[in-house]
Amino acid sequence: MIAKKQRMLTKDGLALLSIYGSSSLQYSEYFQQNPKLLVRNKTNCRNSLKVFWHIGDKESMIRHMDWIIETGYREEYNMLHKRFSMMTDSACQAYIHRLAADSTTRYQAGVVYQYLYSAPAAGIVAYDYALALYSAYAGAMAGYLTQDEKNHYVSRIIQQIQQEITGPHDYVLGYMIGVQYVQTEADPEHMAKHKIAFTKMITSAKSLLYTVSFWKQSFA
Repeated sequence: MIAKKQRMLTKDGLALLSIYGSSSLQYSEYFQQNPKLLVRNKTNCRNSLKVFWHIGDKESMIRHMDWIIETGYREEYNMLHKRFSMMTDSACQAYIHRLAADSTTRYQAGVVYQYLYSAPAAGIVAYDYALALYSAYAGAMAGYLTQDEKNHYVSRIIQQIQQEITGPHDYVLGYMIGVQYVQTEADPEHMAKHKIAFTKMITSAKSLLYTVSFWKQSFA
């Protein structure tokens, strides 16, 4: 029974991790179908954790996991989304225009406003949870987490995804908005290619997201 539960945990975890494969535009479809390969190399995992989140040991790894799961990038996004939702369109636009031109703050406010009425109810929580999954798998490969610690985090993240995100569409949309919100220096052409990769995860019958145990019954 325990072994069966662990197999399901691994299967769901990797399926949900597949969205992170879109980060590699050149090989996005390959990694979306083979998410395990995203975390197969110890050196690459260590480099990624160091570059993206300044993780270099177990202490910083644990600190990051707690932050990305409990707070993440969504905290500031949600605050601004809530603020805009109580304002008129003209007031939102005036607020954005008052921010310093070409500033990160203005860019992020623009993203929040752009998706004010189309963002999923959970906002960009999918982005945080997908990064949390990658971090857990990469952290174990890097040697910063034990297998038991990794499994604990993966189980916790999957439970929260099941509770907060209704299905693949909201998972992909929330992740896509999160990418735009956080990656403030990405050029429009690069982001457009990302959107194509994300769209395929919803439209393709081969998308691993449709194999997630608590979602696939809705698409049977």
